[in-house]
Amino acid sequence: MAKPDISAFYDETKKLIAKAVGKPKMKIFEIGDKGEFPYTFLTNNNRFFSETYDFINRDLVSDPGTDYMAFADPLINRYSTYYSQLGWKLSDADDEQMKKVLEKSQEASGTLVVEYERLYGEITVEQLKEAKRVNKHDYIIDVVLRQWTGGKKFKFEEDTLDNLEEYLPEMPDSGKKLLPLISKAMKPYLAVAGLVNSQLAAEDVMGDIRNNINNPKKDKESIAVEGDKPEADPKRRPGFKITPTIPKTIDDRLKDPGSSKATVTMNFSNFSEGKADLKVGNHAVGAIQLANILTFSGSSGHSYSLEKMNTSSEDCSVSLTYRGLTVVYIEQVKYKSDLRSGWFDLAPLEQALRYGPDHDKTGYILTPYPDDKGINALEYLVISCFPSLKVSYQSGSASSVLEELKSSDSISVSLFGIPLGAAGYSYNEKNFNSHGEGKGFEISFETPMEVTGNTLDRRAHVIGGGVRSIHPIIK
Repeated sequence: MAKPDISAFYDETKKLIAKAVGKPKMKIFEIGDKGEFPYTFLTNNNRFFSETYDFINRDLVSDPGTDYMAFADPLINRYSTYYSQLGWKLSDADDEQMKKVLEKSQEASGTLVVEYERLYGEITVEQLKEAKRVNKHDYIIDVVLRQWTGGKKFKFEEDTLDNLEEYLPEMPDSGKKLLPLISKAMKPYLAVAGLVNSQLAAEDVMGDIRNNINNPKKDKESIAVEGDKPEADPKRRPGFKITPTIPKTIDDRLKDPGSSKATVTMNFSNFSEGKADLKVGNHAVGAIQLANILTFSGSSGHSYSLEKMNTSSEDCSVSLTYRGLTVVYIEQVKYKSDLRSGWFDLAPLEQALRYGPDHDKTGYILTPYPDDKGINALEYLVISCFPSLKVSYQSGSASSVLEELKSSDSISVSLFGIPLGAAGYSYNEKNFNSHGEGKGFEISFETPMEVTGNTLDRRAHVIGGGVRSIHPIIK
């Protein structure tokens, strides 16, 4: 069946719920069967619940032709790909300055390379390629010296060059022979110290972030996820934070009868051969296939749409009420340059995307320049209990189909082809009220507020949320 035009429903839902939670810029998330948020995110041993981690570790993409967003690949995978393509570039003018300095230090640099290779062996083409360096001098200065710093920040200035051994705690004893040569080769670069230090800082950022993604460590603000062994640091995962920080707080807000709620109403008229005219709020959608909008199935397993509930084809309304509206904030642990911890920093990527491909500026550059939809990281989720439904007819009588649904232990409900509810959250009849034979009726369906069994099975319905986005410049 063709997918119905559901923009009117989403627009009305966004308007009402954004107002209720005070988030005017929230977007609707059309995430299908991924729309069940496992909000009990901490296990008994205080590890992150793996299903919650996988849920929030998502990049989002715009649904084609709409303002709605859908879950896509893991965010870390996409983000890591961007950082693997990120580099640092000098403008033509700055590069010319560096070349002039290089000429002045050429003799000293040549002597340094000869002595280094005598001590440690030849610097191979493969090593240069892996380190993204074009000459052996740069390899020694940018790669080897960085290793010898032992992770400490290295600022290029005259005092540093005069006291190199103090700044290189991981240097082997044999490397002490190179210190005078290194200092002599680098002294001419003091004339362009600003450029050198900018590049060193950028290399620190890129190196730290790549390392903290690929080798998550406890002291780098990674988190232990259910199933990981506490002592196995390499199996830890890059950090996320959820607020409220205590799952019970989320649970209490969802169940609090005083929490915010919102009701979206759809009005159906002119039933004919499985179709009806739909109106949502003030927006008339037009004729739609009822089986594409809302269906119910009970103990028989058969699926029924609205026209099967009444003994005659009568106008009706369906109200969906989202109870316990709650905002849950999602934070990717930010990179901290002073601690060299964390992993999330969009600023370098934003600069590279803003500068564009093959730019002539000193700064970050992405190679190749991406032609995709960028990165959309979760900032917050707007969740609720699974929506309760109230179907109202002003005339007609309940059909045998409705009687079957009323007698079923559980009822499956699909909205726009997407199942509502979750394991332990099946729908049941909550209330039935007949206005008299042929005078219409009302019936309500709800899921339970509490699930039995494992508390990690608790779920909430995701309506939408906020994202932080960066996008390539597509010309």
